[in-house]
Amino acid sequence: MENTSNYGLKRWDGEDRILHTEFNDNWDKIDTALKGNADAVAAETAAREAASSLVKLMTATLDANTATWQIDVSGIDLTQYAKLLIYPYLETENDQPIRLRVNGLTTGYSNSPHGSATAGSQGELMDVNSGYNGNGRYGIREITVIQRLPAVYFFSPAPSLNSSNEYVIGQTPDLAAGVTHLDTLDFCLDYYPEKPILAGSKVHIYGLKL
Repeated sequence: MENTSNYGLKRWDGEDRILHTEFNDNWDKIDTALKGNADAVAAETAAREAASSLVKLMTATLDANTATWQIDVSGIDLTQYAKLLIYPYLETENDQPIRLRVNGLTTGYSNSPHGSATAGSQGELMDVNSGYNGNGRYGIREITVIQRLPAVYFFSPAPSLNSSNEYVIGQTPDLAAGVTHLDTLDFCLDYYPEKPILAGSKVHIYGLKL
């Protein structure tokens, strides 16, 4: 009888007597080796994920047409991330701006295009156009969220009427002392609420770890 070179498994010659205990010994060694390999792969995967700075936190999909889409983000601890990146893919029946608000609040915001501080007249952080080609299909914009608790700031390159880029800074009303998360992101239609945000619209949210 011989043993294999790597794991010491038993190998029988034709004249060897075969015992069930030898079979069991082989299977025990194989089981131990496979488990060790699986644990090593899992540990490496976890280490790589932990080392990744940018992580996908959630994707929300709208189930039914609505004039106000409120997305629950209360599970995101703002103190764990240098910033959040929000990517709305929104569709409406016509090309119209969609206002972004938080926590169901309609007042108390401020916004500052190019450093000119103004109060948000409709209580919005910024507009997220539903489309730029007149058919309302999937307007896309990157929105950056940076927390300086209790304040939370939203940044977005926004197209102006002359198609130039305008960098808009929007500030939410200060969160309560000790609060480390937003409760909801609210995408709202004010101009034509009878033409809703359509089912199938999506919002992707990523976080850049501290």
